Parts: sequence; C-alpha cells; structure tokens
Amino acid sequence: MAAARQVGLSGDYLLVTSGGVMRHPSPILRNAMLERVQASHGSVTWQASAHEPVTGAVLLALEQSSVQVTSEVFRHLSDTCPPPSFFET
Repeated sequence: MAAARQVGLSGDYLLVTSGGVMRHPSPILRNAMLERVQASHGSVTWQASAHEPVTGAVLLALEQSSVQVTSEVFRHLSDTCPPPSFFET
C-alpha cells in the first residue's frame, strides 16, 4: 500500500511480486497480502514476476551508471540471468 501511494496507484492495477518468500508454494501470505490491498483497491489483481528481485537492482545500477536501459539491454539481462534454481535457498 505504501508503494502504491508513493507512485499514485489506485483503482485497477496489477500487483506483481517476486523473490523467495513470494515463490513459496503456500498461498497464505500471498492471499493475505492481496486481501489487504483489495480492501482499499478492490480491483487489484496479483501476478508472480518472471524476474528475480536482483533484476531490478541491476537495472537501477545500470541507470545510475548512465546506461540507457533499452528493450535490447533488458532482453540481454533476462537471457543471461541464472535459472530460478540458483535463487532457491
């Protein structure tokens, strides 16, 4: 909810999550989070991200280094990211 407020989201939007905690097979946390968000923003839907959180960190680092993140750069990052099993702990 704090992130949605920061960027001015309201109404109908897609809540995308990633990372090990959200990847867990149990839907309890995911459902509780979505229920809480939908209490204020009833049209929100959830989707698992196709990318690990480290992807966002790399994109931020590239932007901080004045690299223009084009679709080609993003595709290369996606293509060279380790498999999901690498991030399992």
